[in-house]
Amino acid sequence: MPDPDGPNGPVAYSMVLVGKLTGAKLNSWLDAHATSREIYDGHTIYNIPSQARTVRVTQIGYDMLALSNTPTTEQIHSIIDRHRTAALPFAGSSLLAQHYHDVPLLSLAWGLGQIGLPFSESGAISIFGLELPIQADSTIIASIRWTGSLHLRIEEIAPSEEKAAGQAAALATLVTMARGFTVPLGNNPANNGLKELLKTTEVTQKQDRVVVTASLPSNALANLAQGASSDTSPGANLDKNSPSNAQTPPPATGTGADASK
Repeated sequence: MPDPDGPNGPVAYSMVLVGKLTGAKLNSWLDAHATSREIYDGHTIYNIPSQARTVRVTQIGYDMLALSNTPTTEQIHSIIDRHRTAALPFAGSSLLAQHYHDVPLLSLAWGLGQIGLPFSESGAISIFGLELPIQADSTIIASIRWTGSLHLRIEEIAPSEEKAAGQAAALATLVTMARGFTVPLGNNPANNGLKELLKTTEVTQKQDRVVVTASLPSNALANLAQGASSDTSPGANLDKNSPSNAQTPPPATGTGADASK
């Protein structure tokens, strides 16, 4: 810039360049000309002196380069933040931006959120009057994956490691009790699927996180689908005493004498 001074002082700029980049050559050039570096959100920002100012350069994508010669790092940081947020499935949620990387890869369905009112009234989590061993304001990450069988995974991020240990023990006790409650259930696809799910359920704790996993094999899913289709098939629930199902007596036959004779 021939005259970097404007009416209000030095003129600064920030921009994003899009084009075909050769990563190795670009990094080699930046390494050779940068006097210092900064790591921000996983990106290396190269500080290159130019005309008594500092030009900050960083690669934010395989074909995108961000530059800024403003006096502070605020603008180059803002460009990186906006690019990262725009790459998320749903932009704008700080909770999603913070924990999206915790969602297992190739999940068919997933959900992420924090439990609050109305489930955490009086400081306890309760659903239909049943109090659950889950801390209020805990972050919950749930996902379903298919790897030959259906895998369910629920992860809770507790406020502290101590609370996570207590909640893991309480959840393990609930799973054991649920297994006992399902023992007398009848033999049908729905009950068998529930028993198999509880049989494979595991509760683990690592630092401030509690993870509950369970799986349902493909044959159990097939039995569930077969049972559902048989329940909805035509005539499956037809009342035996209904007129349409009543048997019609056969016509009378014989060789009796005519009463008119």
